[in-house]
Amino acid sequence: MSAHNYHPGCGCSDCCDSEADDERREEYIAEFAPAIAKRLVGAEDFAWDVLVDEPDGAKASILQDVGRFFERFHKANDDHTLACIAGDLYRDLLPYVEAAAKEQAETEVAAEYDRSMAA
Repeated sequence: MSAHNYHPGCGCSDCCDSEADDERREEYIAEFAPAIAKRLVGAEDFAWDVLVDEPDGAKASILQDVGRFFERFHKANDDHTLACIAGDLYRDLLPYVEAAAKEQAETEVAAEYDRSMAA
C-alpha cells in the first residue's frame, strides 16, 4: 500500500478532485462574500463593534484618527469645512471596517458552502 503525495497537476483523481473542490469553494466565496461585506459595512452596529474590538495596535491608530478629527473640528469655521473633516474621519476609519466585514463575510460564506457540501 503506497501513500499518495499531493502534487498539483499530476492528473490523478485524488489530486485533481481535491484541487477542483478547493477552486469551486474559493469561487463561491469570491462571488457571494462581497455583497455580504457591503451589507455589513452599512449595518448599524457593525462599525462600532469592529472599532471597539480591534487589537490594541489598531486601536491606537483609530484613537489617533479620532483625536485628529476633534482637533481639526474645533478649529473649523464653517459648515463646509466641518463636513469635509467628518468625511475625512469616515475615510480614515473605513478601511478597518471594510477589512473586518470582508473577513466576516468570507467566513460566513465559507461555512455556508461547507454546510451545503456536507448535506
